[in-house]
Amino acid sequence: MNQEKQRIAIAEACGKGRYEPIVHELPFVKWKRDGVACAAPPPDYLNSLDAMHEAESILDWNQMNVYQNTHLRRMLTESGWMCRPTAAQRAEAFLKTLGLWTEEE
Repeated sequence: MNQEKQRIAIAEACGKGRYEPIVHELPFVKWKRDGVACAAPPPDYLNSLDAMHEAESILDWNQMNVYQNTHLRRMLTESGWMCRPTAAQRAEAFLKTLGLWTEEE
């Protein structure tokens, strides 16, 4: 799943609206949000721990348990790191928890 698709999927899961990239003649308008052209992209969940912290707040107790104890733990163990996960690792685990992660072809 590429970074743009991840950002869009997380934003939509968090109720930030439906985003889609657009090609437009105005250089500063690169997104549609809920069908309306806008300059602001979805939050940068893959590089911002603050944005991921906000996203994590929508998870209920059971989802948080799966998120932390299944996806993040496996990801950190497989990488050989036993430290705090990066924003990108949290984003992937978040999407897997909600069943929104798709593998690229």
